[in-house]
Amino acid sequence: MTLAETYTQQVKTYELRKAHKFNVSLLFLCVFNGKDVLLEDSIRSIAAMGDETGLSYSIMILNNSHYPINAASLDVAIRENIDIRTIQDPHASRGQLKNKAIREIKTDFVVMFDSEKEYDISFADLLYSFVRRREKRMLFSDIVIMPRDIIDDVGGWNDLNVSEDINLFSRISISYGILFYPTEGRASMNRFLTYKPKQFQNRKDYQNMPGSRKISLMRDLIAGCNYSMKDLFLFSTGKGEMKFSDRIIFMSAYIYSRIKAPKVKKVEKNNYVTFMESMFESIILKEYKRFDTFTKPLRISITEDENRYLLARSEIWKKVRASMRMFTDP
Repeated sequence: MTLAETYTQQVKTYELRKAHKFNVSLLFLCVFNGKDVLLEDSIRSIAAMGDETGLSYSIMILNNSHYPINAASLDVAIRENIDIRTIQDPHASRGQLKNKAIREIKTDFVVMFDSEKEYDISFADLLYSFVRRREKRMLFSDIVIMPRDIIDDVGGWNDLNVSEDINLFSRISISYGILFYPTEGRASMNRFLTYKPKQFQNRKDYQNMPGSRKISLMRDLIAGCNYSMKDLFLFSTGKGEMKFSDRIIFMSAYIYSRIKAPKVKKVEKNNYVTFMESMFESIILKEYKRFDTFTKPLRISITEDENRYLLARSEIWKKVRASMRMFTDP
């Protein structure tokens, strides 16, 4: 270890001790997506991240499928003495389970992670750097970090199975603001955001669903993102062409979204545009440079259909698109 590294470690140890005086606590939260082996690797990496920060933490795994989590995938918690809990309720929505989790475990910060990703230990630096600032805002990266009190203040997650996160994030963006540091481009975005029909239309499980279930999921997408019918058509095809069966599902889901709460509201900007514009502004302002000890390059991804959509819906994107090229995937 070099002298510089020794000094850096001493500074970090001092900061950790100072943070402990405030009794800062973390809740690592994820929704189980059905892959037990990946879950074990993810839990192990999250526990390493929590240990590296020196802060008190718990891990909560949520499961609203009809299939229980394989107990063997949680053995790592027993072997390594990790405080981990699970909530399984196939009758609850993802939004309901997340609200239940933060009621059961009250912590200062909620850290959302992907149950299918093994995290590099360097994310502990990003997490620690953000937490010690005590900012009243959210950090969006390959993990999402939110002060618990701002989640409560904006009303928590809505009762949705799709797009519950982007719905919450847009409200946080408006009331408090979001600092962005995505590092894996498209993977970072898709980790927590469901915002366009193709994200689940192309999945085999969706294709095998009965029509009523497809309509229900599409309704949640519409309500969560606060989309109009025009938004759905813009995202689905550039030429206005669509399968007749998809058109029927879209129209039925949109009608359903105007009846069942949470309902679609007429707003100037929908939740997807609000979220994306807050990302562009944060990156243009170079807020990511606050994390000088976290050296992963910042990357975002804008697909062809997203670019087309944003050009139609976002004046900010038209202005900053050229400036964002250094951060977009080739």
